[in-house]
Amino acid sequence: MEKIELEDEQDIQDILSKYGDKSGFPFDNKTGLFLDESTPGANDGILAKSKEIWENKYDEKMKSLKNENKAKKAADSATSAVINKPYRNFSDNIDAYKVAEALGVRICAYCNENYTYVLRLKSKKITRPEFDHFETKKRHPEKQLFLKNLVPSCHVCNSNVKGSIDFGDGKHLNPYEYSFDDIMKFSIQLQSIDWKDEKNFKIVFLPRKKRSKLNCLAKGNIEDLKLEERYQMHKDEVIKIFTNANFYYKERREEINELLTGNRNRVLPLGQILFPDKDCSIKNTSLGKLKRDIIRLAVK
Repeated sequence: MEKIELEDEQDIQDILSKYGDKSGFPFDNKTGLFLDESTPGANDGILAKSKEIWENKYDEKMKSLKNENKAKKAADSATSAVINKPYRNFSDNIDAYKVAEALGVRICAYCNENYTYVLRLKSKKITRPEFDHFETKKRHPEKQLFLKNLVPSCHVCNSNVKGSIDFGDGKHLNPYEYSFDDIMKFSIQLQSIDWKDEKNFKIVFLPRKKRSKLNCLAKGNIEDLKLEERYQMHKDEVIKIFTNANFYYKERREEINELLTGNRNRVLPLGQILFPDKDCSIKNTSLGKLKRDIIRLAVK
């Protein structure tokens, strides 16, 4: 939920570019983009090429399939397999692990809920984040190896929730460009004063600035990634924080401090001890944003 900072952007793009070079399609190593038919001097670019492949595959399938819809579906599938082969080759290779390691995103960049760390033992691949195509391969095949279009994410966000939704519509936040954390904060909506019962409150997102143009983009992520619905599963974390905050209120913390030090003027970092996630690193802590925002709301 924080902006993905790129320290070695060109080095990472160079790894991705190897798979563009081998594709057989016109490819620009500097930008990491396949050239489409709208690019000057690239009339046989990847999109034009895809049309040619589709037409050839359609003709082939029509010979063996009498049903036209089945022929179109089969041809489209075959075309997609050819067009998306460069990314598939990258995804199956150890280089996908190297790119994920270089990005250093340990928690899903979309949800901050699930771990996305990289683990490989020598040459054996164990686990890594999935790469979501912010702008889908189907609508933007020319961006399938473009670094800032590959968002390191968890399986829930990439496959279960977002799926084939195209975020390249100007209505969503790209983690490479903006920090969701700077735009939205967690809060709770009480329906009863008994906050110890999960049924009596709801976890919600509130904008940090009321009139920011980025609020609409953040809301697009919240809605299409089902973030608000998913975070209702973590009400136990909210109850735990408020329970501690209610017990260790400010005056009690001062009393404990004086008992431990014998000196009212000497202040121990009790806040950090009792609420260690108050200043946690969101990039390295699962549910870090939720915990940090709610602690700041509850602890005065």
